Order: sequence, then structure tokens, then C-alpha cells
Amino acid sequence: MTLKIAIIGCGVAGSVLAGMLAGRPGIVITCFEKTGLGDQSEAGTGLNVGPNAIKALALTHPALAKAVRAASYDWARWKVCLTDGS
Repeated sequence: MTLKIAIIGCGVAGSVLAGMLAGRPGIVITCFEKTGLGDQSEAGTGLNVGPNAIKALALTHPALAKAVRAASYDWARWKVCLTDGS
């Protein structure tokens, strides 16, 4: 029996999930992303993985969390803004 899994959104979380499931026997993964070729409006701005994402990653994939932290800058502060700028 094959388990087919669709991952909607291949950002950080979707990509980590796909990577964790890849290669497991009996699992077929399909990732869907809405961004088309040439439509990477935020490309090159860096990867922002906040403190809560690191905590979740540490619980599910400790080695990857350690690698991400080792390659990251330390957080000086955390700021949240809404799309309207507030």
C-alpha cells in the first residue's frame, strides 16, 4: 500500500516536512507551491526562521534545528508587524 501525501506550500515548514518524509518506504510526496517561475518577489531577502519555528523544529528534527541555529545570526529582538504597517 502506498500513502500519498500532498504538502500545500513549500516554504520552510513544508520543505522540512517533505525532507523528513522523503525516502520513507510506501510514501509518495507531492508538494504544491503557488509561486511560479519568475514570481519570486521576495527572493534573495534571506530566510527568516523565528524562535517558535526553531522550537518546533528542535522537537521534530533536532539535527536540522542545530544546523539552522549554527548557520544563523543571534536574535537581537523580535518584532511583529501587520500588513497595514501597524
